[in-house]
Amino acid sequence: FVKFLEGANNRNLYLWIMRDDPYFYMEENGKSLLSEPFIADDGAKVFPEDDNYKSTVYFNFLNRVVRAVNKVRPNTKIMTFAYYFSEPAPATKIDENLLVSVAPISTNEKYSYTDKTNTSNRAIAQNIEKWSKICPKLCIYPYWNSFKGTIYTRPILRQIKENLLWFEKLGVYGITAEGKLDCSLVENMTQAQKDSRKFFDLNEACTWVINKLIWNPRLDIEELLKKYAKIVYKETAEEFLKYYQLIEKGFDSKDAFIWYPIGGISYILQFIVEAGIKDDVLQTIRAAKEEAKTPSVQARWHSICETMEKE
Repeated sequence: FVKFLEGANNRNLYLWIMRDDPYFYMEENGKSLLSEPFIADDGAKVFPEDDNYKSTVYFNFLNRVVRAVNKVRPNTKIMTFAYYFSEPAPATKIDENLLVSVAPISTNEKYSYTDKTNTSNRAIAQNIEKWSKICPKLCIYPYWNSFKGTIYTRPILRQIKENLLWFEKLGVYGITAEGKLDCSLVENMTQAQKDSRKFFDLNEACTWVINKLIWNPRLDIEELLKKYAKIVYKETAEEFLKYYQLIEKGFDSKDAFIWYPIGGISYILQFIVEAGIKDDVLQTIRAAKEEAKTPSVQARWHSICETMEKE
């Protein structure tokens, strides 16, 4: 590893460190760091029963790694996740060359972190605030566009804008967002891969606006949607905006806990059928399909209609 660093020419090398699972085992001087009080290098002391015990042990180790690497190769940045056992803010401060991406996978995406009407995200928000005080280069790893609802248009743009403005206020360094990708049909695809092709059909507008907001969270969501609709849906721009507003109305009609693993059928049932907007949605998209003249626009509405009618 050290030889690799010495031979590398790129001064902006970034390394990612952390397994994508809850496995934790660390030891020091042959002694397991799972059941004994631990004192970090800056004197912070934690106990096994503390929520941030494992994260303190882990990030104390990463601080040592960053310092050791930078002795060999100055200005090297290492990036890791605050995820699973390492999500709670540790008791020790984070080295300036260690980028930490907090991955709050249990976030209720129906509400922003600053929404006072709901408490489901309060603990997560408090944890992010703690992180902002100890980590000079804090990133957030949101799951805004990585949900399993490829049959539903998830209208969470307002929540995302509020979150981004709050992140800015906290001094968050950047966003490392996870999202779905479209793909062309090829041989030997699984059914899940085939189904994922519908994601942009239903969520391309949201994806486009999200990317604009990440660059500038002060942009107006309605104006962005109008611009997108005019470019992409052309002669049926108004119908697309009506469709989106209907979906948003249904989504806002009831309280729920909406997070990463929830499938699209839950969205369809709760926020279209039970919300009482099924007939309005179908009428709107069918009318748009009939009015569409441009081939690309016809294809988009055909796909949306096919999906919604099936559901």
